[in-house]
Amino acid sequence: CSSDLPSNLLVIADAFARNGQYADAAGVVLGAVEKNPNDGEAWLSLANNLVGHAEGALTPAAEYAYGRAMQADPDQPGPAFFLGLALAGNGKLTEGRTLWADLLARAPKDAEWVEDLKGRLQEIGQLEETAEK
Repeated sequence: CSSDLPSNLLVIADAFARNGQYADAAGVVLGAVEKNPNDGEAWLSLANNLVGHAEGALTPAAEYAYGRAMQADPDQPGPAFFLGLALAGNGKLTEGRTLWADLLARAPKDAEWVEDLKGRLQEIGQLEETAEK
């Protein structure tokens, strides 16, 4: 069925990414976002693969893809979580913490990922304190 095409592309991209072939994964996922520009999951996959291909660097293209993922599905926690992770990994601790704090503030209280996010917020706060010294 052609409506399953974008999700099939995500499965293929995931296989490439698991083998460290982020450029190939991003190329495959680009096909998914071209077929459905409102597919937040595909935009998130594209962003993560671009960061992986850039060896952790948060490129403008990856930032754009995270933004499109958040736009496509504002209630999904993944885009804000992974963008926060990329920001923190690129030394933008305060920006990452702010993004995660906002995500936590709007999270359903019973979401399974809330406790993990609270722990990561605490860690990023400690990193900020260490960086300020």
